[in-house]
Amino acid sequence: MSKSTADENRQEFMREINGGRKTVLATCPSTMHEFLEQVYLPFYCRKWKESTKMTTERRSNQHIIGDLGTVLQQFL
Repeated sequence: MSKSTADENRQEFMREINGGRKTVLATCPSTMHEFLEQVYLPFYCRKWKESTKMTTERRSNQHIIGDLGTVLQQFL
């Protein structure tokens, strides 16, 4: 199966699942800051050692949230 065929099949499958409409959950984070705080960090922090957690959180707060925190995510 080619990549484009697989993508078409995936899109058709998702249309069936969503009832033919595009849906976005009301609880989906809308900015990079919300995504990092609500989704990314809680999921990955469980896997990290304490030293990794401290440095990665500091880096993400400074570089990602500082630069991109108010950028809105694009949802389909």
